Amino acid sequence: MLKVKICLSMAGSGNPWDYFKPSSKLTLRALHDGYTLREIQELLQISEEELMEKINLLIDANLLRKENENYYPTFLIVNRIEAKKTYEHAKKFGRIIADELNENWKELMDDYPNLEASKKYTTEKLSLVLIGSKLLDIGLLEALVKDGTLLLTAPTRPSPDRPDAKYYFYMKDGKTEYLGKYGENEKDLPWEN
Repeated sequence: MLKVKICLSMAGSGNPWDYFKPSSKLTLRALHDGYTLREIQELLQISEEELMEKINLLIDANLLRKENENYYPTFLIVNRIEAKKTYEHAKKFGRIIADELNENWKELMDDYPNLEASKKYTTEKLSLVLIGSKLLDIGLLEALVKDGTLLLTAPTRPSPDRPDAKYYFYMKDGKTEYLGKYGENEKDLPWEN
């Protein structure tokens, strides 16, 4: 368990990072995997007080809950095998989307003048937004929430500087690249102009 590579990501408003002490990620992963508090103490070589400090901070951030004397993470945690499967599937799916976009580009350009956005923006200014992070990140999440059947509103996860914070949170075990490009608000492209 100590050799895991744990990556965290969030979408929404707030700051979970203030609640993370050294080995908090391993604590969350161990609780997710069913380790007892005693086993976690031995694994991390920390005192009961140190472990409870970590746990109480994570409860304060609504990243952990206590139920019947047991502690459970309140967000998605994905192991290395599932993370790799998802990453490989997403790569294939991304290729399909790119091929479909290329195949239908002329039709998209022909229809673009009929869109309300065309009155304000040229396709050169807006085309990457169609496939960019704002639409696929927060915009897509907001649309799924608005739909009402596919996604719940982001959970409240208060912090001292953001008592109104709400965000989705997840943890993956594996390579950093398994997080994808989520949250990438801007990126230089490899072409001129």
